[in-house]
Amino acid sequence: MFSINKALLPIKAHFFLYSGLEVIRKMTPLIYREKGVPSEAVGMVFSIITIVGLFITVLGGMVADYFKVHRMLLIILLVVATIGTNAFYFLPNIPTAAPMSLNTEVGHVERSHLSNMELEGQGILESSEMKPDSSVLIESKMGITDLLMTPEFLFLVICHSTDQGTTGLVATMTDTIAFKVLDGETTKYGQQKMFSEIGQMTNAAIAG
Repeated sequence: MFSINKALLPIKAHFFLYSGLEVIRKMTPLIYREKGVPSEAVGMVFSIITIVGLFITVLGGMVADYFKVHRMLLIILLVVATIGTNAFYFLPNIPTAAPMSLNTEVGHVERSHLSNMELEGQGILESSEMKPDSSVLIESKMGITDLLMTPEFLFLVICHSTDQGTTGLVATMTDTIAFKVLDGETTKYGQQKMFSEIGQMTNAAIAG
């Protein structure tokens, strides 16, 4: 007869619900692009956060084992990751464009003065009737150095780090607690982990 082990329901629920963050992580590069971050900067951020996450996993695991605070550390990490992930929605886009006044004496703009820049507006480059002191929107490609000086970008990286940087440690704490809950019945670990895969498929279908 089919029966449910109520003692294992919390770990099943954790695997199922936490897998929803995996879907968000896969969409993080798209979120960066929507915020105005160049592709090369996205790759740089992911590389740095991955390396930082490796050190966090090692140090956090040592602290948890020494002080025997696996569950407390897991709860703290989940709260921090949740706050950081939800903060993505409220962060403003990175400013990559600014208005610029074009002072012209003959009423037109020379292309040589606008090299490596893009002008937004209908017929700005071709118009010969542009009035002096016209204000147009000039969007330039921001370099990595300029990007690092942007508060919006720094806040974006910090929020991302709170989740992505602690991913390995959360997985380690989860597995450790799962084996403790199983109390020696390690063969049942796969049955619990299965709910993580079910959660990923379910959340991926909903989010997609």
